[in-house]
Amino acid sequence: IPEAMFTMFTLGLLADWTSIVAPIINEYWWASVYFAAFTFFSSIGMLNLIIGVITERTAQAEQEYAERQASKKHHRAMQKIHEVADLLFGEAGQDSIRRRQLEEMFHDPD
Repeated sequence: IPEAMFTMFTLGLLADWTSIVAPIINEYWWASVYFAAFTFFSSIGMLNLIIGVITERTAQAEQEYAERQASKKHHRAMQKIHEVADLLFGEAGQDSIRRRQLEEMFHDPD
């Protein structure tokens, strides 16, 4: 049985077609229908596997691209937040905060 399975696998890959099939078809003419159907369906199966791999790789590349774009967007947003923080809490911002603290300390509302 393992040899028969390997032979059918070889036929499914369309390799050694004539050396395997020709003697069988000479003996049993109806076997050509079986081999034609087997070859057709195994070729469709192989194409399905190849297309599946291509689709999976494409989806993976798309996901990686989306992640990179999201990371870039997050990085740009963080840069803008740091710029705003520098404007608010930089030297000028620190002076106004200190001034307000001093005013609160010396102008006690009580």
